[in-house]
Amino acid sequence: MLSSVQKSLVNQVALKEGFINYEFSVEEISKIGGNYLGTIYRVTVKEKGNHKHKKFILKCALKNVEVRSELPFQDIYHRELFMYQTVLPTLETFQEKVGLVMPFKAYTKCLQGSLEEGQECLLMEDLAEIGYKTLDDKTKPLDQTHLDLVLHEVAKLHSISLAMQLLEPEAFRSLQKNLQNYWEKNEHFRSSLKENLEKRIEITLKLLKADAKAVEALERCKKEIKRIVKESAVKEQPLVVIHGDIWCNNLMFKYEDSALPTNLCFLDWQISQVQSPAVELFYLLYLSASKEVLNHPQQFLDTYYRTLKDNLRSVNCDIESILPRDIFRKHCEKFAKISFVILLGNLLKLLKDESKSTSFNDDVESGKGIWEHFFLDEDVSEAYCQRVKDILYMLLDNKYI
Repeated sequence: MLSSVQKSLVNQVALKEGFINYEFSVEEISKIGGNYLGTIYRVTVKEKGNHKHKKFILKCALKNVEVRSELPFQDIYHRELFMYQTVLPTLETFQEKVGLVMPFKAYTKCLQGSLEEGQECLLMEDLAEIGYKTLDDKTKPLDQTHLDLVLHEVAKLHSISLAMQLLEPEAFRSLQKNLQNYWEKNEHFRSSLKENLEKRIEITLKLLKADAKAVEALERCKKEIKRIVKESAVKEQPLVVIHGDIWCNNLMFKYEDSALPTNLCFLDWQISQVQSPAVELFYLLYLSASKEVLNHPQQFLDTYYRTLKDNLRSVNCDIESILPRDIFRKHCEKFAKISFVILLGNLLKLLKDESKSTSFNDDVESGKGIWEHFFLDEDVSEAYCQRVKDILYMLLDNKYI
């Protein structure tokens, strides 16, 4: 099941963890629609002759040649390993040094990794072993308690970047040089994105044809698709390090004697980059917030901004000097529409009827490409149509389009 490279990683970590005469077993725990860029295994290491054992999570890049020709796996796994080994430790060291009152620590430990071509993988601690849980139904939006916890952690993460730009600007510039969006350098990808977003919009227009208000809003997006794709690559200052893929599948929560979460952990840092904070916020809002929250986006944005402001104030940084409210508002006005259009494919996969879901790997093997998998499926759920309408109404009502 594991290659020699992957087995070697497990052995290296097992020895570091103090195992001497041991064996290990491997169980695949991937779920359809759960991880598009890899296969997930649970590795259990056991010391022979006693009860000592420990579990780890091993994420391995897909090996299918056709799949690998569609996606930049080297860039993807290099980015995640760089986040775990360099960026996140650097941010954590900085926040401890300056004394941010609300530190960000919502990430797991990556114990070892490989970037060998075709053998890319990461070996991480198993959060389930220390009480973290995934959500039972990832198609349901987060309730207010879970969403508030996520939003506060996002603000804490972003506040480190802003504080670093004010207090140690050279350090942040050095960090961000290696965090550019690796998709943007691929002109073919950008051209294909525009083409397939147009097709997705056409499919969605047919699905929503009975709703005049939604159709009007989507037609406006369609007319601006070229500009939307172009502007999605334009950086708006100030930039922050974003996770880039915050939705229910990439969250694990810890609970203490109740149904209320006390801690969370962000998984899958593969598309992390430096971007406008608004990109992260609307990604979270569209994919994970309830309709009630979606109907009142300003409250959502105010909660984030307030946490950001308070954390910066704790190290004598004035938010007005780096992300004043009017600039933040302009970021939101720009990326509310851009994020919606870009995320149409994500919404399609997130809200797909589980019984009809297929894996990216299986689709490519059957002759479908990445665009057909993510954008061109016409067999959609009612939940998808309703969510798209809810977002379009919000965009209109708040004059984002």
